[in-house]
Amino acid sequence: MLALIVALFARPGTTSGQETGALLDSVRASNTARVASDSYFFKDLPGSDQYVGPFDVLLNKGFNLSQAENRDRFIFSASYGTSHVRNSILHPLQSIDNTGGWGNFIEDQILPIQAITWIRSGFDWGAADNMTWYPNYFGHFVEGGITSRRLAEKLRAQGVPYASAIAGSTTMAAALVNEAYTHPELVEGTGGTVADLFVFDLGGVLIFSIDPVARFFAQTLHASVWPSQASIAFPGGELTNNANNLIFKIPLPFVDAASLFVRTAVGSHVGPTFHLRDGYDLSIGLGADTSRQNIDPVTGEETVDIRMSTSVYLDRGGSVLASLYWNQVGPRLLTLNVYPGVVDPGFGGWLIVRPDGGLQFGLSHRLALGLGLGANIG
Repeated sequence: MLALIVALFARPGTTSGQETGALLDSVRASNTARVASDSYFFKDLPGSDQYVGPFDVLLNKGFNLSQAENRDRFIFSASYGTSHVRNSILHPLQSIDNTGGWGNFIEDQILPIQAITWIRSGFDWGAADNMTWYPNYFGHFVEGGITSRRLAEKLRAQGVPYASAIAGSTTMAAALVNEAYTHPELVEGTGGTVADLFVFDLGGVLIFSIDPVARFFAQTLHASVWPSQASIAFPGGELTNNANNLIFKIPLPFVDAASLFVRTAVGSHVGPTFHLRDGYDLSIGLGADTSRQNIDPVTGEETVDIRMSTSVYLDRGGSVLASLYWNQVGPRLLTLNVYPGVVDPGFGGWLIVRPDGGLQFGLSHRLALGLGLGANIG
């Protein structure tokens, strides 16, 4: 399926490829007038640009860790650590003391000191379990900042007033949901949640509202956030097909045909991005995803277990047209996403093959504000 889509969009020598490329070019040209010159992460192109919305932020960022095997994906009946979040917000100093004081707070949450231990260990994954700075910087700060900026740019292009304030508030609401959802076992506040909310989540929203920062990440590092088409699947009301992927396509010296592809979310992938004709990019990543999140009920320390995974993305102009994802984690063995504007102007679709052979499928629509609906079979 993905190979067919790649062939359709990457081979302008065929009639269908020429027609599709011309269609996307015309859509891009007509949308340029609506998108401001300081819009770095949203261009109103066919693909994931058409899917982005407030529900996308809440479901993909807020419940990103629902991809782990030991997280409850039935989000309307799941347990939430609301007391933990409330105590972390109202009593930040006490929360920092609860988890070892300021020394541990700076060393474990703020500075990437654990990376030195990991390198010295010969890149032993066992020594990488507590590298909490990694999701703090790449997840909460950069991913959250780009997520907020991208939503603000879309709202602004649609003429929504106070777009930045709405996008920032939505992103911070997703951050609160994320902390409550990922810490259902905790009651007292922790330094980790204080760092996430006050330093990295809020900091990302504020810093990425500054144009030079957004421009650097978008134009120099070719960074973006590629969401999956999060959906509520029935029967049961299970959240599925959600993910918030921070990606970089870093230029390589003396190489014009490819870049270094880096994806990070609940795991990491590294590989090449091949620059095809007419602005299409094919990115292939290999790495690992989080299979389980483990929380010490006394200290609040978080560690993760990981398993191998791989991904393939086809995008044009930074807007994802289709993706294919394989992993060994939980209920998703193979996931295919085709975004709105690719096959149909309004609808996008997705399909998940579960390890037990069962299927999930669903639809999204560009007017649904980032919310999809799905169904379980088998």
